Amino acid sequence: MPDTASMYLDKDRPETIFRLQSTENHDEYFKSLYNDRRFVNLANTLLDDDVVTISMQWFNKPAREGKETPPHQDGFYWQLEPNEALTMWLAPDVVDEENGCIRYLPRSHKRDFRVHQPSGTASFSQGVTDYGDADYEVEHPIPAVPGDMTVHLAMIVHQPDPNTSENKSRQALGFVYFPVRAKMDQERGER
Repeated sequence: MPDTASMYLDKDRPETIFRLQSTENHDEYFKSLYNDRRFVNLANTLLDDDVVTISMQWFNKPAREGKETPPHQDGFYWQLEPNEALTMWLAPDVVDEENGCIRYLPRSHKRDFRVHQPSGTASFSQGVTDYGDADYEVEHPIPAVPGDMTVHLAMIVHQPDPNTSENKSRQALGFVYFPVRAKMDQERGER
């Protein structure tokens, strides 16, 4: 894969790899999985439209080194009009609060964007800046076992925990789909 598609916490230490971007463009297995009719049909149904395949990503939070991801809304990165899209998140590992499960903020997809600012976190350049005690009190951690899949909309606020375990990685595959009706707003995206 090109260097731009692989991300490391420390490029000199291969064991710190934390993300592979657009895996479907580099491997037939992932391309076949991403375009599998079961997933595409589910996305069509949930978004009530035909969908466009955008990207399949592999995420990893290495044991003891996987950092917390800032709370964010995926739609903030994409800047779609209408701002509708979804991510299917497939767990090949056991995922729990120790090794980095995702926390979702209930009903946050029914509101507008939260304020995002630069986060300083590699590959998650923007994060919600006003995430406070009231949010922490109601967020829901979602544990998973291999084969579990969560689906979240572009507007839901979520954040994966850090991996504080001594020896468990936390891997996941992210399948991103846009409805045909959603178009990227280039001007808004550049801002």
